[in-house]
Amino acid sequence: MRILIVTDAWFPQTNGVVVTLAHTGAWLGRFGHEVRFITPRDFRNVACPTYPEIRLSVFPYRGMCKRIEAFRPQALHIATEGPLGLAARGFKNIARWQRGVDTQRFRPRDKNFLDLPRPIAAYVGRVAVEKNIGAFLSMPWNGTKLVIGDGPERERLQSLHPDGVYAGYRFGDDLAQHLAAADILVFPSLTDTFGLVNLEAMSCGVPVAAFPVVGPIDVIEDGVTGALDSNLEKAALRALRIDPIRCRERALRSGWDVCARQFESNLVACRKNEAPLRPRVPAVTGWSGAP
Repeated sequence: MRILIVTDAWFPQTNGVVVTLAHTGAWLGRFGHEVRFITPRDFRNVACPTYPEIRLSVFPYRGMCKRIEAFRPQALHIATEGPLGLAARGFKNIARWQRGVDTQRFRPRDKNFLDLPRPIAAYVGRVAVEKNIGAFLSMPWNGTKLVIGDGPERERLQSLHPDGVYAGYRFGDDLAQHLAAADILVFPSLTDTFGLVNLEAMSCGVPVAAFPVVGPIDVIEDGVTGALDSNLEKAALRALRIDPIRCRERALRSGWDVCARQFESNLVACRKNEAPLRPRVPAVTGWSGAP
């Protein structure tokens, strides 16, 4: 099947959406499908103010239509903000699509990789205002608060919370080693509906502490793979008592092959005699953000 994926989130961004789409496309190729992406790289683009990694396409409409018609996809996915946004636009055939994780890279490792006072509570992700990292850094904690990532808020947060340890961006095995060496992951965001790092932490055998909001409640099984509480400190302390083995077991059911197979099963083939796309699309799968 010819599958076209259209997304405004793509490299050089480092986030869960980009990771998921890249892995899904690679696995679909292994399954024998022909996969093509349309991203901001295909058009003239400019940097988003305050977030230069995000590239904003300039007048992409005509070029996008030409690319869709030239490829003549048999199924098309448009990365969206989720089913609520789709439903508000009249879509009814919305499917659920779980997150995935590289269980080989993100696995339990030597905790001695980090020589820091324990317990180590880690935050992983972009250091930006929408991530609510201040709630994590101001949380009472008898141990180490580790921030893995970087962004426009780092300088301000570092000056306000000098007791934190700021590791900057980490990638690949280096990221996995840092995450696996933590005792818990703290996910303080109130608005992030993706949170792929939660599953990466579980895959490392690291329980997650978070607020009971959309995103975390879709991934974390309270009392089993993490702790959800409106008081972040209470969630973090309770997460320390979670069995790491249960976290790993949950993640092993969410490999990228499983994620891609679910994506594949959600696709609906084009009707044979459908007219050229102007600008209708042959099939859409919505991102639900739920496992």
